[in-house]
Amino acid sequence: FGFPRDNRDYCVFSFEPNPKFENRHSELAEAYRAVGWRYFPIIAGASNEDGNFTFYHSAFEKEEWETGFSAVTPKTLYGHNATS
Repeated sequence: FGFPRDNRDYCVFSFEPNPKFENRHSELAEAYRAVGWRYFPIIAGASNEDGNFTFYHSAFEKEEWETGFSAVTPKTLYGHNATS
C-alpha cells in the first residue's frame, strides 16, 4: 500500500536465533541479492540486555517444523503430560 517503492532502495537486517533456519536465510539472501535487494540475516537473538535466553522446544510439534519454541517450559504451557 502507499506509493510504489523500489526494494533496491532499502536494506533489511533480520534476526533469527534458531540456527536450524540459517541455511534458509542464506538462500533468501542469495535470491534477494540476485534481484538487487539487500537482505542480511543475522543468526542471533536481539535484546536490550546482555545475557542468555533459553528457548524451550514444544514436545507437541513435528520436529522438522522447528517453530514451536517458547520462553517457558512445555510443562508450564501444556501441563503435566508434556516433556522437558
